[in-house]
Amino acid sequence: MGAAYDYVSTYHTLPIHDPDQSITQTVYVQQYYSSEANDPNVRPRCKQEKRDLWNALKKLKIELITKTFYFPETDVLGKNGEPFYKPGFDRVFAGRGSPAEIRDVLRLAFRAGRIGKGGIRANFDSYVHDFITLDCNGFMGNFFNLSPHMHIANWATANAANTSDEKLDKYGWLEADKLTKGYLPLESIESASEITAGDVIITVSLNNKDPMSRFKHIAVVDGISSTGDNEYYVQIVEWGNSGADNHYNPETLELIEGPNVPAAGSVKKAKNFGVGWWENETKKLFRYFFKKPCEPNPATWGRCGLEDV
Repeated sequence: MGAAYDYVSTYHTLPIHDPDQSITQTVYVQQYYSSEANDPNVRPRCKQEKRDLWNALKKLKIELITKTFYFPETDVLGKNGEPFYKPGFDRVFAGRGSPAEIRDVLRLAFRAGRIGKGGIRANFDSYVHDFITLDCNGFMGNFFNLSPHMHIANWATANAANTSDEKLDKYGWLEADKLTKGYLPLESIESASEITAGDVIITVSLNNKDPMSRFKHIAVVDGISSTGDNEYYVQIVEWGNSGADNHYNPETLELIEGPNVPAAGSVKKAKNFGVGWWENETKKLFRYFFKKPCEPNPATWGRCGLEDV
C-alpha cells in the first residue's frame, strides 16, 4: 500500500482526542457528498448544519479575525488560545475537509451541544454519518494539499496560470483555487511505462458534449506494476461512493491509447489525453492517466501551505 491508501485510511479511522472536553473517540468517515441518487438530502442537510453550528458557535462568543476564530479565554476551547479556521470549517460541510479539519469540526460540534444529550445527534458516529462527507476531487485536492474544490474539468483542460485573480474571482474561484491555478492543466501520460504512484486518473464521458460535466470522476494511483503485455496491476484510491470498501480498488487492466475527446469548451479541437482504459464494455467512459501536479503533501489545516486558506 502507498501514500494515497495511507491518507484515505486516516478518514476511515479518525481519532478525536480532546482531553479538555473529555473526548476520546474514533470515527469512521465514509460517506460520499455527491450521493444524491441514494440520498437526495445529503447536500442540503450538510449545508443546513453548517449554518446551524456556526450560529451556535457565535452564541459562545467566538471572535472571528479575518478567517481565523478563537474562543474566549474563559471557555474550555479558549484557555490555550487555539486557533480555528473558517475556510476549513466551511470545507468540511461541503465534502472537502481534511482529517484535521473534520476533527476540529467534531470538537466544535460537541462544544456547541450539537452532539450528545440534548443535541441533534446522540453520538459522534451518527453526526459523522449524516453531516461529514467527502467526494472525489475533495480527496484528490487534499492529497496534494491543493484546492479540493477545483472542478475536475479544470484539472484536465484549464490554462489558468496567466489568468488574473480578479478575473477568476468573477468565476467564483476560492482562494485555494487561485493558489492552485499554476498546476493546471495536468500533463497527459502517453505511455503506460511512464505511470507512477501519485499520478491522477480522470474519467471522461465521450458522448457528453458539455465541456464541464463530461469530466466525471478523478482518482489517484496508489501503485502500479506490469503483469504482462500491455497489462498492469493498478492500485486506485478514489472517493466515488460511500463505504471504505469502495475507496481502494486494485485492478488488472489492459492499458491502451485513448480515443480523441471531441472539441468543447476549453478543448478547442479534438484532443487525445493519452493512455488509459475503458471503464466498461459500453465504451462510453474512458479513464485517462495524468501526471501528478506535485509531490503529495496531504492536507492538515489550510491549503497550499497557508493554514487560513
